[in-house]
Amino acid sequence: MTKFKLLAILLFVATSSITHAQSNDIQLLDYKAAAQKKNANFNQIVQTVRQQFELRRQQLRQSGIVPEKDQSFREKNAQFERWAYLWQDRVNPDGTFPSAASGWNNTLEKNANLFSNQSRATAASPTWTNIGPNDSSILNGWSFGAGIGRVNVVKRSPLSKGYMLAGTASGGVFKTLDLGSTWSPLTDQFAGLGVSDIVFHPTNDDIIIVATGDYDASHMNSIGIMKSSNGGTSWTQTLAFTLNQSVRIKHLYLDPNFSVNSTIYCTATDGIYVSTNAGDTWVKEYGSAADENMVDIIKIGADFFASDGWGRLFKSSTTIAALTATYTPAPFGSGNKLTFAHSANTPDILYCLFQANPAFAKYTISTNTMSALSNVTNSVPADDNGNYNSQGGYNQLIV
Repeated sequence: MTKFKLLAILLFVATSSITHAQSNDIQLLDYKAAAQKKNANFNQIVQTVRQQFELRRQQLRQSGIVPEKDQSFREKNAQFERWAYLWQDRVNPDGTFPSAASGWNNTLEKNANLFSNQSRATAASPTWTNIGPNDSSILNGWSFGAGIGRVNVVKRSPLSKGYMLAGTASGGVFKTLDLGSTWSPLTDQFAGLGVSDIVFHPTNDDIIIVATGDYDASHMNSIGIMKSSNGGTSWTQTLAFTLNQSVRIKHLYLDPNFSVNSTIYCTATDGIYVSTNAGDTWVKEYGSAADENMVDIIKIGADFFASDGWGRLFKSSTTIAALTATYTPAPFGSGNKLTFAHSANTPDILYCLFQANPAFAKYTISTNTMSALSNVTNSVPADDNGNYNSQGGYNQLIV
């Protein structure tokens, strides 16, 4: 066989393969654009797109490909179903989309005396602008798609108006000095830095402490705690993890007497760390197993309270090391991530939120008993079957 004939055959095979792949690539209705059109109907859009996904599913199977293992199919299908889930309870009964003003008008009808004429005019005006990003890409080997960015934490300086920091799932820390109009990256020198929490020093906002690792979705493991004394220009690693340790930090918490004792607490998947010198050095004071999965910590008076990703609530009246799980959902692990909040206005109550029943509960501190949490009724949104689902705590926050 001559080289020319062999080359011709190879070109034909390659061209045929490309044409076949393109013909089998998923062709979807632009459902977001369709929803913006006049008289758009959610039910019709969902039916059309799901039929298109089913056709693509059949094509993949005929080609010997498992649809759930095809990256393009899986990612596009997940993005669509999230969009459909978001809108299913927000459209009108006939499937049409609500107008931009309908929610505001409904509120005014039910609360006619709640707002003044001046506040109606002001609040009805759009106040938010999407500054991006707007497209998705596959980066750093993440096979499920990088998405368009998730912000884990936003903290505002206690001292400087307009100064805020944002921490992202795998993009590091960003800084704004004009209340979010413009942002600049502070940690691009680190590869794939996840951030779960940020704290400012209460009397010097040039001092920043950052907890690394994407706790919520585990997209990035932690490299420890980073501290800057010059507003993020340079950083020092004051608590060090290696990526293969698979540790992720959740929260940083300043002691109520920080101005006196310079103490900061850090919860992580492997326990609780404490610094007594404003984050310069750290000591692990709780946790021996790799799956401690600690979430929240707070100090109320002389008592420490902590929670974990299995729904347990801990208490100690002495030290962090003495924390004891005094409430555990039955069966163990059924509660998922437990988060809590406390207000000085109700100093004897700790409010708890997690996946167990009751999902929203309170603990009366003075009784010193946690065998059961007191239910706070009719306070958690539920679906038509009465179920509350925060995806194990992923979509969960209480303040």
